[in-house]
Amino acid sequence: MLEPIEAWVPEKERLYEDLMSSIKSQLGANQQERWPQFERAVRRARSLDDSDLSGEGVDLISIIRQMQLQPSVLDAAQSAMDQYEIALDAALITRDKQITALLPKFTDAMDTMDTQRGSALQGQIMIVRVAVRDIQDDSIEKITMTLPAPFAQDFRTRALSQGYREVFQPDPLSSFFAAVLNLNDLTAEQKTGIQALLKIWDEEFTVLQTRMLETTRADEPKKASRKILATAAKKAAQNGSTTPEVPPDLMIPLRNEKNQLVQKTRESVLQLLTQDQTDRLAAGIPGLRPPPPTSQPPMIGQPNKSQKSGANDKKAPTTETAGQAPSPAGDGNLDAPPPTPGTVE
Repeated sequence: MLEPIEAWVPEKERLYEDLMSSIKSQLGANQQERWPQFERAVRRARSLDDSDLSGEGVDLISIIRQMQLQPSVLDAAQSAMDQYEIALDAALITRDKQITALLPKFTDAMDTMDTQRGSALQGQIMIVRVAVRDIQDDSIEKITMTLPAPFAQDFRTRALSQGYREVFQPDPLSSFFAAVLNLNDLTAEQKTGIQALLKIWDEEFTVLQTRMLETTRADEPKKASRKILATAAKKAAQNGSTTPEVPPDLMIPLRNEKNQLVQKTRESVLQLLTQDQTDRLAAGIPGLRPPPPTSQPPMIGQPNKSQKSGANDKKAPTTETAGQAPSPAGDGNLDAPPPTPGTVE
């Protein structure tokens, strides 16, 4: 199935080399001096898209440019940026050559259902991918150390958020806490309790993010081999042969832990509120308000009895679920994560 791709890869590289040689031959002396930097930039643009691991495909130079820093700030980080550019370029060259060399062997292993060999080849590919990712991770910290505050933390947050999207998703409770603290009739005691829970949440969520980051770095390179083994195990079970052991996905318990932490924190906050406060809060956060008692009048968006029985043969013009507060217009859905500040694609 991959044979057409394998045949095209060498031809594609040959055409690319011919194009670059043609461009270079037409440059003047001053332009020739800047050619290596241009070539590295082109290679980053081509090769980073072929990344498979979290953190592998981030372009730190692009992130720095997007921050639009003052020249004096850029000068402080220039040495670290230069080292990053050269180290990343060398790692990308090694990675791409290794993948190109191993791809035909991997295809052959998959065609012959040699899962053991396929898994071993996948492991060799992951070694060079991890090497690229490690340069990215190390360079994030080195560049961060050269930048003055507050640019240092901004850069690190942008880089990690782009590289490790699952780990550094927007805070799932930031808008929830903002809505709660915006209630205009909170008592001093309620505010103190809510702010204490916010502090605990920030601390626990940060610790959990660190654990998720460490687990992603350690376990994600095994994902491809785990998938191969899972396929082999499924077929072995069908054939009645010996089933290979499939290592567990270590991120699953951490995802569950995150969901439980979110739920526990929300419930702890809601316990500090009165029923009226919870109702007003729920009006802006779909899903928090329980179904009303039958003695209460229908809520907005809930069909009345005549509509339920099919009177006038019409349905209420609404998409809301009966017994559920309507979704607020615009960006009022406080459960939805806010957009990541600053586009870092």
